[in-house]
Amino acid sequence: MLWSLFMCIVYIALVTVAAGYIFGVPVAIRAYGKAAIASVSKRGWKKKVQSEDFKLSSTITNEFEWTPDAGNLAAYSKVLGVQAKCIEKFGEIPVLYPQTQMFMSLIERLCEADYPFPLLGMVHVSNFVRQERALRVDETFTSKFKVCEAVRNSKRGTIVEYQSHLVDAEGLIPWTSTMTVLHVHRNPLTPDDVKNAIEVPVEGDDVVEKPFLLAESAGRKYAAVSGDYNPIHMHGMLAKLMGFRKAIAHGLYTIGTVNAEIMNTTPAKFPIVTQAYFKRPAFLPSKNVVRTQVRTDGTAFSVNSSEGICLVEGEIMHAK
Repeated sequence: MLWSLFMCIVYIALVTVAAGYIFGVPVAIRAYGKAAIASVSKRGWKKKVQSEDFKLSSTITNEFEWTPDAGNLAAYSKVLGVQAKCIEKFGEIPVLYPQTQMFMSLIERLCEADYPFPLLGMVHVSNFVRQERALRVDETFTSKFKVCEAVRNSKRGTIVEYQSHLVDAEGLIPWTSTMTVLHVHRNPLTPDDVKNAIEVPVEGDDVVEKPFLLAESAGRKYAAVSGDYNPIHMHGMLAKLMGFRKAIAHGLYTIGTVNAEIMNTTPAKFPIVTQAYFKRPAFLPSKNVVRTQVRTDGTAFSVNSSEGICLVEGEIMHAK
């Protein structure tokens, strides 16, 4: 226990220094300093959340002005590889990029005392984004997010939803998202019925398969452009301290790469919906396969391990 605590403190110190170079010292100290303090101040949180009538506060919200940063977008594009082609060809921000940019602000807010869960080790279980139109790099938006009051129970812990949206200069909402995460712990409560799959599986003769390799360094490279330094993504040793046998890929990195590959060849027809369900961890490193299937209203996809196990499945659909 003491060794795990020591390693977590060392880890936070190291990523604070690294993030200081990437995001600026004030942001790094504010976010990761608060995370370190919160890891101690939130002791005993399991007793608080293991109640049938437990709800989160309705005031866990945040709001800030956001203008896409061209430099960070270029770095994000390089890390995800095909994203650069997507931006150059269609002249728009990738659909998942705003979520990446909201992350540091989200982390800061969730360190506050009114959010009872510790942040280290939380797992991304599903993602939903709806975009009404193309978003341009030179636009300024008001970014807003809130944590849903109601939580859901799983055998593996407690499930929480974060809802975000962008408001443009005309007061319209061109982009919304729902990010669902799991805070891992032994949960004695009855599990809720939680959807974790697309309606129609990716199967049939028209499915196209391509290799999808995840490098050991993928988590660290994506963290450098997103600010998500969750230890489960950084290194195998740190992931083991959080209960995983190996480091795992960021969910947004995995679906961001697949999403960009699809949209690089198929221009977006707005409004568009991207949703994904993370069924198993995608370990780092690993050899995987991306399976895509074009349908009348969009494209369905899955990421399977080399053993044929489905890790992620989702859809990029033309919304009504």
